[in-house]
Amino acid sequence: MSARSFTKRLGFALVGFAGVLLAGAIGLRMVVSNQDVHDAVLAALSKDGTNSFTVGNLKILAWPRPVAVLEDVAFGDTGPARVMAPTVTATLNVLPLLFGKVEIGDLKLERAQVVLTVTDGMAVSAGRDDDTPDIRLVDGRVSIVGPHGPIEQLDEVTADVVQDSSTLKLSGTFRLRGEAVEAVLSLGDTVALARGARAPLRLRLTTAAAELAFNGHALAGRNLQLDGALAVDGTSLRNALTWYDFEPAVRGGLGRFSLAGHVTVSGGQFALRRASLELDGNRAEGGLTVRVENGRPTVQGTLAAPVLNLDPYVVQLPVLQAGRWASERFDISALTALDADLRLSAGSIAIGSVTFGRTAGAVVVRGGRLSLTLGEAEAFAGVLRGTLALTQAADGAELRVDAVAHDVDLDRFGQDVFGTRRFEGRGVMVMGLEGHGASAAAVARSLTGEVKVNATAGALTGVNVEQILRRIEKRPLVGTGDLRGGRTAFDRLAVQLQVIDGRATCEDVVMEGPLVRISVVGAASIGERMLDLKGVAALVKTTGNGFELPFVIRGPWDSPSVVPDAESLIRRSGAAAPLLERAVQQVEPVAAPTATAATAAGAAGAAAGTPAGTDTP
Repeated sequence: MSARSFTKRLGFALVGFAGVLLAGAIGLRMVVSNQDVHDAVLAALSKDGTNSFTVGNLKILAWPRPVAVLEDVAFGDTGPARVMAPTVTATLNVLPLLFGKVEIGDLKLERAQVVLTVTDGMAVSAGRDDDTPDIRLVDGRVSIVGPHGPIEQLDEVTADVVQDSSTLKLSGTFRLRGEAVEAVLSLGDTVALARGARAPLRLRLTTAAAELAFNGHALAGRNLQLDGALAVDGTSLRNALTWYDFEPAVRGGLGRFSLAGHVTVSGGQFALRRASLELDGNRAEGGLTVRVENGRPTVQGTLAAPVLNLDPYVVQLPVLQAGRWASERFDISALTALDADLRLSAGSIAIGSVTFGRTAGAVVVRGGRLSLTLGEAEAFAGVLRGTLALTQAADGAELRVDAVAHDVDLDRFGQDVFGTRRFEGRGVMVMGLEGHGASAAAVARSLTGEVKVNATAGALTGVNVEQILRRIEKRPLVGTGDLRGGRTAFDRLAVQLQVIDGRATCEDVVMEGPLVRISVVGAASIGERMLDLKGVAALVKTTGNGFELPFVIRGPWDSPSVVPDAESLIRRSGAAAPLLERAVQQVEPVAAPTATAATAAGAAGAAAGTPAGTDTP
């Protein structure tokens, strides 16, 4: 084909196409009325044409293609969806115009305001005819309203709606709570859904930080029901929660997350079965149910994990500041945001330096009260059980802790909890404490309860008390070098503390062994973190009175002073006794010890490995 021949044919084609457009334009002007266009647009928007439909102004344009421009359109006042659009553009098919018939090719609604009312038992429209025009929303707004008021609002909606006799497809973008969202929805059988049967449904929502995919079925009965596979993946669960105005109760963690399982949604209830969850590297399986009543969510579920690291989720409450209890106010208002009842089990749990073995417990949040129950946990080579209750109160918070540890390794307990190893052996620990206040300092000053420790067949490590006592017995005023190191075996260790208003009183603190017996009395101020204790360390003899060394423990918790009773040492030294008598006759008693007493205390402290008046590590 020559270039001249091709050009001629192309010219004929263009002339023919222009003729068709011209014929359509002439037909549009001659045979199409505004009422015809009005009725065609109404039919495109409503299957039976019974919905109310008002138009402020209607213009028909023939060139470059036939369109109808409708202004100030209002539609659907009597249905679940109400639409108001400043401008609706309807594209008219050309060929039907030649026969005086109006057919809508597609509809474009610009800056439309759509109000969708969701109610129980709302009717679902069946499929449309195959020639139903496509609908496009440009820069619109969709407001979803329920029986109790607004539910959600979608802004900057740009979407394409394609519907035929049995399927509905929707794709587009919008902004939800300020975040851009891309959505794709496909409903496979609208006819089945309209008559109350199940219809295939696929949904995908994508944001910059998360993605949600659903593949299952929908059922429109009394409530819209969904049933199928759900998968959610995101970079930050914390951001996702705050996006929906939910403030997490914990300050750390809640980063990358994923969730997959079989979901059932009915009314205000969301149930997830055969679920697999991952959060901050922790993985768990089980089931969850979320129910919303009067706008308040309730979460129930059972989860099992092989390994849990709870470090990111431990609430970083202000506790200590410069060696004192912090006075910063607690904020536990997040406990009132939801109710929860979760049953948890794990092969192992790590919290800071503490590691639990097989653990089963529960977390319950109800009415602003948090209850943690540890049914049983392998801890410190023994078994730990306990409960913790935290309740929001008028003066801040109310705290209650009850715990029982059976057959625990004292050495491992001290190392994991306090970072020090002072005791060997196995024992039982019982604790019941409660307090209240708006800060850690207030709670510490109000603590009331009891603490008990009983252990057998163990040892005090780092010091040989029996060796120290024997040397001091022989030479009470002369230092005998550094005696730190070694161990002091005991057959029984008993500690009983009574706590009232932040003051712990030693009712029974005794360590008894084959060679040494140590007893302590006095009190410790929990609120001020100060010690004021007195004790007696004694050699055990089968006959007669054994040697006894009184001692004093005073000062702050972090660096107390441990010194022998100086006067007791002097009285046991025959050579120093006249010095003491002369000092007593010539000098009135003063708060500070005499030089002789200080010398004796220093010698005894050196013998014990702790110089008098100095802080112990």
